[in-house]
Amino acid sequence: MSESDETDPVDIAELAAAAELADPAKAPSRSELKNQQARAELEPLAEGERPRVVVYGAITSIVIAISILIGWIARSDVTAFQSIPPAILFFVMAAGMWDLRYWAVLGFEAVMALFMINAMLVLIGASTALSVVVPIVVLVVSGSFFWYTVKALARIQMPAARDRD
Repeated sequence: MSESDETDPVDIAELAAAAELADPAKAPSRSELKNQQARAELEPLAEGERPRVVVYGAITSIVIAISILIGWIARSDVTAFQSIPPAILFFVMAAGMWDLRYWAVLGFEAVMALFMINAMLVLIGASTALSVVVPIVVLVVSGSFFWYTVKALARIQMPAARDRD
């Protein structure tokens, strides 16, 4: 990148002062100024670039889908209706994430939130060491995915990423 392409970090205090001088009644809030600063610091995705967390999320979705199908094949008391739709959902989500579709990454983030809630509920009723360790691992992994996909979502929805469609 050339020097003209790089943007200097925006100082929130300077933005706030300039906005208040221009029109104190319409000055943006401090949180809006922080949002503007965060948006200015984001770099659009390069052609063919995939954020690492999105690639790991797509792989995780495929592993979850395959494990659902293996569970259905191995157990006779689980119907196809209970297994096939979630497996299809995770396969479609993985394909969408690989193609950098915003809806797929957002859906994956929502599933990670559900996993975190479920892990917390299981943790409340934990009575053995194993029933404590497993939800904590699920909570850490899904929480990490949730946290790191936020920035990936912001980069995916940037105008440069939408122009390639």
